[in-house]
Amino acid sequence: MTSFLDYLSVFRLVPITGQRKVIADDPNDDKVPECAIEARAMHIVTGDRRHLLSLGSYQGVQIVSSTERVALLARP
Repeated sequence: MTSFLDYLSVFRLVPITGQRKVIADDPNDDKVPECAIEARAMHIVTGDRRHLLSLGSYQGVQIVSSTERVALLARP
């Protein structure tokens, strides 16, 4: 069984400035793509169809659902 402490080895704190304005309809979501850019992430995995998934990508970061991400992981 995996514990929370096991996950801590792959997490890191990513400071953001809050300066990026990405989602006009929901500025509270701006921190998600900003964090992804600062962390140099490849994907944002979200269920937010209205604001985040509708973007498709942001500055090279793919925005996908959990189902899409699992499918990407299953590819050879």
